[in-house]
Amino acid sequence: MALNKIDISMLEDAGTSGQVLTSDGTNWTSADAAAPLPAVGADGNVLTSDGTNWASEESAAVDGDSVFPFYKTDGTSDNITITSGQFPFYKADGTLDNIAAPGGGDGLNIGIPLSSVAGDTLYHDGSVYARLPKGTAAQLLTMNAGATAPEWATPFPAAGGAWTQIGTMVGDDSGALTITGMDTTYDKYAVSISNLRAAYQGGGTHGKIRLGTSGGIIYSSNSYRRTMLYMMDSNGPHLASGYATEIAAAEGSVEQDIRGGWDAMFYIDAPRGAQRVKLYGHTAWTLEGGDPANVGMNMFSGILAASGQAVDRVQAFFTSGNVLSGRMTVYGISHGIGGAS
Repeated sequence: MALNKIDISMLEDAGTSGQVLTSDGTNWTSADAAAPLPAVGADGNVLTSDGTNWASEESAAVDGDSVFPFYKTDGTSDNITITSGQFPFYKADGTLDNIAAPGGGDGLNIGIPLSSVAGDTLYHDGSVYARLPKGTAAQLLTMNAGATAPEWATPFPAAGGAWTQIGTMVGDDSGALTITGMDTTYDKYAVSISNLRAAYQGGGTHGKIRLGTSGGIIYSSNSYRRTMLYMMDSNGPHLASGYATEIAAAEGSVEQDIRGGWDAMFYIDAPRGAQRVKLYGHTAWTLEGGDPANVGMNMFSGILAASGQAVDRVQAFFTSGNVLSGRMTVYGISHGIGGAS
């Protein structure tokens, strides 16, 4: 049974001064008291032991840095100096070292640059870890020209050189084909017309091109100044120029049936700015009324007579009837040869 009371007969003779009464589970004996804790020391003091007694001592310091005791992985104790703004950490070899505060680093340590922006990237600049701010939508992470650091770059086609589709439209017997969306993002636009056929079956319909602004299609009597060199089968060549309400792209009658239609490739330069808008290209079409081997060909160029027109659209249409079928597509080309830079 556990000893839970003291009988006078169980007590031994009085011990020496300062001893305390202890129990071994069976008997009470007098023994030396454990080393007492010292009185509370000054703010910042640490508790140390000399192997016999505890003492309150001032924390050591080296040039303003604090020194703290710690237990190493082998069970022995040592001191570590903590530089202002750093933190202690265990290295892979089991020794203790400091890690620099955010923004620093010494090769062994990783200093984390301060950043509160989602999407930032961390990279090493050869001395410390640095912050690369996030890029914009659709940018790609590439290496800079000196191959020393990453950077964000805008991919093609926005950076220039490649073609970007602005819009496409298919004929469905509802009218002309009009595509908008041209702006200052690109200084040259390419327009492809593929096998357009007219719904009108009476013959004598020609293919035409017009430009427009946010205010609508431009088509007054002197809107365009044009030049064209065309040939229809064995008839020609013919040269024509002057002012007109549109650019004539297929000057001869276009065949309406499935044996052929109107095809063209042309370019529009400087859709905005003080200079006149230029348009140039070539076209071919199957002539109306018979043999699909009979074709018309036309090389054409033109300008808007008025300067400073903020062109944002192009239209393909027939002089008679809606566009029954076929496709028109507009592409933007940044920094194209001959474009406004």
